[in-house]
Amino acid sequence: MHNWSEPYIDQLQALLAKAEVTADSVKAVLNQPNTPYLSELYETTMVDNSYVEDCLSNNESSTSKTKTLKHKFIELSYSPNVKSKSSIKSLNEFKGLYVFGEEVNGTVVPVYVGISRVIYQRLRNHGWGKLKNNCTLAYLISKDQKISLCEAKLLVRNFKVFLHPEKEDYDLYFLEVAIAGILKTKWNSFRTH
Repeated sequence: MHNWSEPYIDQLQALLAKAEVTADSVKAVLNQPNTPYLSELYETTMVDNSYVEDCLSNNESSTSKTKTLKHKFIELSYSPNVKSKSSIKSLNEFKGLYVFGEEVNGTVVPVYVGISRVIYQRLRNHGWGKLKNNCTLAYLISKDQKISLCEAKLLVRNFKVFLHPEKEDYDLYFLEVAIAGILKTKWNSFRTH
């Protein structure tokens, strides 16, 4: 047991086996035709009927608002499984692991593994976040490929998404690193700050 009263895992081999099974699931699910693209899970609308500038002009407007389509998540069996800080009474967020997949030569390849206690919000930030510390994957892609942050966010919005619920923190942190290693995801980095 460590300081936060959550027990350490006794069966590390069982957790590694879980990572292997989940990694296999990721590859299979990402390549199914009904697996959604990130852009299919959110809806962007204009505020006050203002004109939203074309993202490619590198002038993304702050007059747009992006809404989580929770019914889409629920249809995919990604129902809320935790309460966020903004909810006292009901489950309204999804805690677990997420994997982005990019289509390469007709096959969807896992490219990034992340974890969050608020996945609905975290995924929205990856594709529509206004600041580089919100849309971290897009920021990383923009630096590497020497494109605008806005162009990189468009790429992220066109990634397919796999979610895996996980309530135990220790398991969640372990699975992120293990699955990224098993899948050899190109955008994960575990450098310390």
